[in-house]
Amino acid sequence: MVITQKTSPFLLNNKDEYSIWRDEKLKHAPISVDQMLVEVKDACNLSEFERAKAISIVTKTNMVVVANHAKDQSWGSDCLDDKVQKTSLKLAQQFGLIHLDHNLCAEDAGLTLLRVNHEEPNNRYIPYTDKPIRWHTDGYYNPKDRQIKGMVLACARPAIGGGVNQLMDCDMAYIALREKNPDYIDALFHPNAMTIPANIVEGVIVRAQETGPVFSIDQSTGQLHMRYTARTRSIEWRNDACTNQAVEALSTILNSPAGTGYPKYEYKLEAGQALLCNNVLHNRSKFSDAEIPASPESRLLCRGRFLDRIDIS
Repeated sequence: MVITQKTSPFLLNNKDEYSIWRDEKLKHAPISVDQMLVEVKDACNLSEFERAKAISIVTKTNMVVVANHAKDQSWGSDCLDDKVQKTSLKLAQQFGLIHLDHNLCAEDAGLTLLRVNHEEPNNRYIPYTDKPIRWHTDGYYNPKDRQIKGMVLACARPAIGGGVNQLMDCDMAYIALREKNPDYIDALFHPNAMTIPANIVEGVIVRAQETGPVFSIDQSTGQLHMRYTARTRSIEWRNDACTNQAVEALSTILNSPAGTGYPKYEYKLEAGQALLCNNVLHNRSKFSDAEIPASPESRLLCRGRFLDRIDIS
């Protein structure tokens, strides 16, 4: 379906279109991550059947978990940094994820190796520690012309303990909020809904302040896009009663127990598995790691952020 201003289910005036879309979305939502798991022989060279199966899942929930079984391209515990990057990138490209966002701590290839790192500048950012990470979408601080729409997160070595992700389709968060109060949707579509202050290190602006909506409609696809963080520091919400209520309601939705309310999933990626998604909402629990950082036993994931959505054609 080609979504236009007249047919978009995300616009409050289009009540009939929203009802049809909502009912279909809820009807086909997977119950667990097991229903979103696709086993493949070689992540670098998917068969038409494997890709089609993955795409059918993405159309339902904006995410899929791919389990790779090719020994020569494995993300397993004996893999090298360059191998996990190569495999992650080739997997992503087969789903139309092409244009990488080269974030601050990315490797030369544009991908980011996520592991405990005590060195500058990584140690200033929570993804490079064993601390829990609150609910967010990736790149919520990016400028309007560099929004993160797609992502791959591949696991080479899981943490010894913990390091579990919770996942929620942004479409489901939208439905939950709209069903509770449509005014919340209006508030979070406001162009000044959320401001991320500038990232300043030793007097140097590393990243400029960014202000924008939480919800927006992707102009190229007509699909819903979301930028969000549950951080309570380094964030400014629009000083408006309805915005504050909407933010509180969203926090309640996200922090309700898994298995209650609208579909939300809890999963820990295993070695050789990768999450591909349209930048869904996610968090991460605290984890315990090997005593020696970057050792062959330490947690290692590879993340790619893209300016593209997954190609479902």
